[in-house]
Amino acid sequence: MKTALRKAVSLCTFGRIALTPGRATGACFLTFDDGPHPVHTRQLLDLLERHRAQATFFLVGKQVEQAPDVASEIVHRGHCLGNHSYHHMSFWGLPLRRQLAEIEATDRLLQRFDGRSSHLFRPPQGRLTVPLALALVLRGTRTVLWTRDSKDYMLEAPAVVERLSECTPSPGDVLLFHDDGPRAFHVLEVMLPQWCSAGLRFEVIPSAA
Repeated sequence: MKTALRKAVSLCTFGRIALTPGRATGACFLTFDDGPHPVHTRQLLDLLERHRAQATFFLVGKQVEQAPDVASEIVHRGHCLGNHSYHHMSFWGLPLRRQLAEIEATDRLLQRFDGRSSHLFRPPQGRLTVPLALALVLRGTRTVLWTRDSKDYMLEAPAVVERLSECTPSPGDVLLFHDDGPRAFHVLEVMLPQWCSAGLRFEVIPSAA
């Protein structure tokens, strides 16, 4: 039990389970939260395909029900589906049972598209309580946070490009973007060609620990 608790706290603080595979293979990880969106997600899928980049999309359950064809297209194009809860509400103050219900409902929904009964999980706002982290470890669910936040949810695209241009990602980095708006596309339209020219590879986050 103590080992599981230490692991849970480590995941909550650093999200390092997503990093080790990338360091070993030289890969970086693009991740997108809050979709799918019928327009913005598809734009990103086309951009990723042009640069032979793969990504992990942490989807919100209620958004999947509104755009199921987009969720299906994500899988068809070789990307990975992740669980970002059903309603995308803050987990702080929610009973643990309610938090788990949010995750389980989304897992069942995503299974219709990729056949997986369990998915990588990213908590809303990246805020993971220790009881939930422990429960997820005991259930074998991998929690994925990030190492680099693009801040595309609060800055305009030129400002995000400027921030990201200051420091090139390293193998193992997990980059956070959002596909419920246009900014990620405009940012990656600039940055992705540069990163690929620098020799970076972008893969899906492995499901196995």
